[in-house]
Amino acid sequence: MANDSTPLFEKLEPWLNLKIQEFHTLGYQQITKEDLWHYLIYFSWKKAIPKHYYQQIRQVMTLTPNDYLDFASVEALISPASSLDDMDLKSLF
Repeated sequence: MANDSTPLFEKLEPWLNLKIQEFHTLGYQQITKEDLWHYLIYFSWKKAIPKHYYQQIRQVMTLTPNDYLDFASVEALISPASSLDDMDLKSLF
């Protein structure tokens, strides 16, 4: 699905950049526009991508850090990391 939506990513990239600037201002420097795109494609728009451009923009611009972090927490819980060796623990220290 992500490959099929590359033109959509390019169309929404300025809005994703604005949202990332907002997140960075709020102290969430680790979140990237690719992270937000992953959230939109695999969670928010999992069943259907909004039909109209203004609806897509609205969903990007109303996204909160809490929305993304809830999604990231669930992703971390269901990720198939089998041992501590598979995890990147350096960022914790």
